[in-house]
Amino acid sequence: MEPDLLGEGLVRRALGADPRLVLLDRGLEGAGASALRTCLVVLGRIAVEHAAQARPWMARVLERDLAAHGTLALEAVKQLAEHTAHSTLGDVLGEALERQGTPALAGILDDVGLPEESVMLRRVTEWVTRTLLAALPDRQDEATQAERARLLNNLGHFQSALGHREAALASAEESVRIRRALAKSRPDAYLPGLASSLNNLGRSQSELGLREAALASAEESVQH
Repeated sequence: MEPDLLGEGLVRRALGADPRLVLLDRGLEGAGASALRTCLVVLGRIAVEHAAQARPWMARVLERDLAAHGTLALEAVKQLAEHTAHSTLGDVLGEALERQGTPALAGILDDVGLPEESVMLRRVTEWVTRTLLAALPDRQDEATQAERARLLNNLGHFQSALGHREAALASAEESVRIRRALAKSRPDAYLPGLASSLNNLGRSQSELGLREAALASAEESVQH
């Protein structure tokens, strides 16, 4: 869908003159998935230039039914990403997920597919990964531990991208610890993952100025 600057300008003026968002609520009543996705795309485009004004409008769409509208918002952000990296729709979705998200919704969004390097979806990917990690069963079997290490490694990457450096370091350290233990019994299966976690750990250590530790992690990563 190509931008319609005139139409989007009319939408912004209409919603701007309706602080109680009665017009928006009426438009959302009975709207199907396609119409809701288009609505989120339009609001996301408006947010590029008018973020503060569009934020409550996007939040209203999501809060009406986050379980259903969350996936539509994700699809809308992916569509917006084809033209811009500056819409705040991803941040608004991330905030809504922090308030109302569930492990079930995290699984659905993960299945839909989250671009790992999307700037607009950093908060969403971090929340999804953190929520899936917290929902893992408290078991020590190999499969569960392998999944925990994978999620921790990914979480550290996303935390680093958000500037949460201490949290990223803790996640990377735990991922390395688990994968190191797994690799002792099955090196062929887990040494590549250990190398990935060590690489992530080295990056986190470097970001915190731990140069010698970062070099040691990088050197060990190459060995695997």
